[in-house]
Amino acid sequence: MSENTILGIICTVIAILLPLSFAVLAWKHTLKEKKAQEEKNLKER
Repeated sequence: MSENTILGIICTVIAILLPLSFAVLAWKHTLKEKKAQEEKNLKER
């Protein structure tokens, strides 16, 4: 394997993982907000 091939693989992996990690973070954030909203609604009743 040449250095260029290894660099290409690393760049590809990073390019795939970055959007995925952002998606997971955003999804966790929305889950937290939903939970907070539900707790608020329960307290108001």
